[in-house]
Amino acid sequence: MLNVIGRYSTPSRGITKGIDAMQESRNVAILKAQEYMANQGYKHGPCIGAECKSPQSKAVWDVEFAHDGLHARSTTTDPPSIVLVVNLDLDSIRIADVM
Repeated sequence: MLNVIGRYSTPSRGITKGIDAMQESRNVAILKAQEYMANQGYKHGPCIGAECKSPQSKAVWDVEFAHDGLHARSTTTDPPSIVLVVNLDLDSIRIADVM
């Protein structure tokens, strides 16, 4: 539910807590993915995205990194980026299957 103030709306406290929890979960998934990449010796560019695959539990995330030396998806490599599946509940990380 949104609280409306004049012409602008702001999220109500309940929604804000949900957004904060989702952001915290996203940050943890990104950190775990970065640690995994470092421990495995993979070189990569910056994190270019993180998408929650389990919105109810906020536990499974696809975390996407650019290839080493790039700052976005590559237009010339297949796959165009490196995607890791991070499951926070199971504390597991795997490289996403490439089709």
